Amino acid sequence: VDLRDLAGFQAAFTGSCPPSRPNDSCRCPIAVTDGTRLYSNVGATTDGPDEPATCNFSDSTNVGSDVWYCYTATCTGTAMASLCGSNYDTKLAVYAGCGCPTAAPLACSDDDCGAGVENVQSRVTFAATA
Repeated sequence: VDLRDLAGFQAAFTGSCPPSRPNDSCRCPIAVTDGTRLYSNVGATTDGPDEPATCNFSDSTNVGSDVWYCYTATCTGTAMASLCGSNYDTKLAVYAGCGCPTAAPLACSDDDCGAGVENVQSRVTFAATA
């Protein structure tokens, strides 16, 4: 994803993204590159698609209280998005492109950060192209 394209994309939605939580809507993702980020989904709504074929974990087929980011790869290879270490139960999906998904996720995860009863965080790997 070219950040110049993302800037145009975000400009198209100026005024429709809530200033207190711009990434609460799939139409208004926050641009990120490699690195660690602090995030919160407290107060977030759910606007992502239902994914019964690819994200069905314990009869839950969407990612609730979702927040949206648009990742720009700095190199070509395998990327990892991890919520391991979060202090609550997480679920994670990665889609191609920025904005609201129009196809199935590239990857989806629920409870993939280890073994045992306390394993309730998520982590995915996916192909990335710079």
